[in-house]
Amino acid sequence: MSDFAEAAGPSTSTVFVSYAREDAGWRDRLIAALERCPARGSIVLWADPQIEPGQFWGRELRDAVQRARVALCLVTHRFLVSRFVRQHELPALLARQRDGLRLIPVVVEDCDWVSLRSLSRTQAILGDAPLSNLPQAELDRRLDELWLRLISRLQLGKADEVDWPAPYTIDLHAMSQPSVQMVGREAESHELNIAWTSWETKVVSVVGHAGAGKSLLAWSWLQQMRQRNFAGAHHVFAWSFSGQGGTGAAGATSEAFLNAAVRAWGRPDLTIQSSWRKAQEIVRICRRERCLLVLDGTEVLQDARHALRGTISDIALARLVAELARRQLGLLAMTSREPVPGLPVETAVTLVMDELLEADARRVLRAGFPAISDEDLDALPESWGRNALTLRLVAGAMSMGRALPAPPPEAGVPDRLERALSAVYDTLDVSMRDLLGTLSLFDRALGVDSLRTALPDAPPAAAAHEHARLESLGLVIRSTRDRTIEVHPEVREYVRRRFFAERRADWLASNERLFEEALACAPPRIESATDAIPLHEAMIYGARAGRHQDVLDHVYWDRLLRGRAQDREASWRRFGTIGADLAGLTELFVVPWTKLSPLIAARDRSFVFGQVAMYLGMLGRLDEAIGPARIAVALAEESDPENASVVAGNLSYKLLLRGELDAAMVTAQQAVANARRARVADEVIISLTHLAQVLLAKNELQAALEACVEAETVQRQATGTPLLYGGIALAYNDVLLAHGQWSEVATRARKAMQNPSAAVASDHCMLGVSLLQGFREGGRASLDEARRHLDIGVELARESREIDMLPRPLLARAELHSYRGDGVSAQDDLDEVIDLTSSCGMRLLLVDALILRARRELGSGDGAAANDTCSVAAELATETGYALRREVLGRLTHRARITT
Repeated sequence: MSDFAEAAGPSTSTVFVSYAREDAGWRDRLIAALERCPARGSIVLWADPQIEPGQFWGRELRDAVQRARVALCLVTHRFLVSRFVRQHELPALLARQRDGLRLIPVVVEDCDWVSLRSLSRTQAILGDAPLSNLPQAELDRRLDELWLRLISRLQLGKADEVDWPAPYTIDLHAMSQPSVQMVGREAESHELNIAWTSWETKVVSVVGHAGAGKSLLAWSWLQQMRQRNFAGAHHVFAWSFSGQGGTGAAGATSEAFLNAAVRAWGRPDLTIQSSWRKAQEIVRICRRERCLLVLDGTEVLQDARHALRGTISDIALARLVAELARRQLGLLAMTSREPVPGLPVETAVTLVMDELLEADARRVLRAGFPAISDEDLDALPESWGRNALTLRLVAGAMSMGRALPAPPPEAGVPDRLERALSAVYDTLDVSMRDLLGTLSLFDRALGVDSLRTALPDAPPAAAAHEHARLESLGLVIRSTRDRTIEVHPEVREYVRRRFFAERRADWLASNERLFEEALACAPPRIESATDAIPLHEAMIYGARAGRHQDVLDHVYWDRLLRGRAQDREASWRRFGTIGADLAGLTELFVVPWTKLSPLIAARDRSFVFGQVAMYLGMLGRLDEAIGPARIAVALAEESDPENASVVAGNLSYKLLLRGELDAAMVTAQQAVANARRARVADEVIISLTHLAQVLLAKNELQAALEACVEAETVQRQATGTPLLYGGIALAYNDVLLAHGQWSEVATRARKAMQNPSAAVASDHCMLGVSLLQGFREGGRASLDEARRHLDIGVELARESREIDMLPRPLLARAELHSYRGDGVSAQDDLDEVIDLTSSCGMRLLLVDALILRARRELGSGDGAAANDTCSVAAELATETGYALRREVLGRLTHRARITT
């Protein structure tokens, strides 16, 4: 202790350690780690044994707290119940927080430390994973890292001498390595470094026009971080969305990114689960480990509509960003053309990439055209602006002898970029246009072998020369790291438009060749999501080649849906390729999800619209799913009553979730009528249960019961099976619960689970819910059994990829946690339900979640908050016509007002 007991002088930095006396061994481990740290400088560590016998401990404690810049709290159960800590140390430390003291939890053992409000608002420096669970070598690494991070973040000691350990994982392969060096942008790089070392910043959005150099900045900063071993990151992962289109591109999803991320971070088993589940796992890892996550080109997943501009339309990515902005150990850095609205200003920073500085603009021009005159160096940025890509293109055009007329003064950044692209493209000879056009067909970087396939007639030497020329003009990006070439995203979109408009026959022929090659690359049987990649590429190239019907029949139906295979198990169900399927189907549309290509046969149109609606629903994009679902119903009504019943039933369910009950009723009745007309027993059963769900929400209990009884009667007559099981039993069980028959529901659920391998999420959910209701109503129901089945129901719902299945068991489990006194778990489940239902527009389930929130607020004595929550829930219930909850909301509102 002697090295740390010296009085703190003016050049020292005091770190105060608060701990329970029984945890002195953990204090000693901290000291040993600091002694090992070569960059510790003049850090002074203060702990209460430094009070000498006979000293007045109150004054010494007060003086130590006053000197401290940082206070480390070694959190254990003993710490939480320590009277000395709670009555003396923590109050003194909290008082100093207002003057800039950093109060930092270090979670030593598993305990309910977030229940201590003074600590719960602070991120634990090493995450939520307890140190006591770690093997010795990993524990030593984490304690060493604690001091390194303190030194780096607070500039304690010799910060420039920090020797960071290497990350556990580094995965940058999805970002192309630019072939040009970044010019300028020192200020932006510095801001990214500040964000990484900041205590508060969790998300930084780099926002700028197309061609500003956002991707180049992200890559260059990652390379700077690499030189410092990524400065304490445990995991580093970078991803580019640039191959999925422009802002708000239809069919773009986060699926490929989420799959790659969970694989890279040790959870390949999650690739077949829902995107929501994968996003949740990434958040969990980022809260236990210090992760650096870089997402480039997120504008493809942001809404382009004026009222919603910048909003992330992909709900899994939206949740990921929102949760990481709320709490994580590391940093999420995103590049985009639009800022993401609604992120907390306390933790999310927007870094706007303005145009280059004048000196940097001159350097870009000189690099692209060394012979440029001083006069042009001054004049060109004045007329063309200082967008990096625009200037590279202007310099390239000048190097080819092209005189460029200055754009009009009122031209904005996008217009000037378009003019520069046009000038350079018009300068290219035919062979270079052919090469650039072919390269632009691909949404990804191409390796050497792929290039030879794409350009079979090009001599290698000539192709290499033309590649280098296109690179010097700023049109393509060549990576020496992995020997790939890629067209700049903005250039790609422009060239495609020109190629399609001016050389339609060549466009069709090129895509035809790529279509056939992709089919040839696909294995005969799809055994993984990777096996399906060539088929999804074939869908895109085939549609662009005008082979829409072949794409639908022979790629999507025969291969991906396995229409002719005996097991008939679709690839999306086996491998979770929902987003990729949706992207492929989107290529069959002239106007995404509204107007199909005229090359699709009339008999298949309702099917395609229905599939799109199904995928959008599974991705939680209910508002977007309604339109194609309605079109599917209208088309099927004309000639196919069985399919009309299917798609109308699906639409009715989506409308029900959205809270459009009147429309859901009409559509459910339409589904029943079509099922009866088609005389297909299965569809009669399913459509009647859809109708019962709507009737129940409207509080027409007797009519709902009659529909369920009829459905069960039809099933018994058609198959001999006496009871409805699985998902189609949900409506009947809910009706029985509304009549107070929880014991009957429990009996039915147990019968459904007599074959455990066939039990589904809804069976476990209903058993858990019925037992919970039985307990609530004073019956002899076991909370332990309810908890077991709700846990299973939640996990099966997460695995099902049907995101609408998750809120119900989560909400019931939250209520169960409340009964058991586990407030933290209850709040976690409830928060997830509210987030999920709000994000997806599941307004009826949101009402249910708000009711539970109000009950919890009343239970904690906060009548004012409960009254506010009841007001929101009642307004939503009235707006949707959710009459089933009218009575309970009335009682809750009355109690809240009395409590207030």
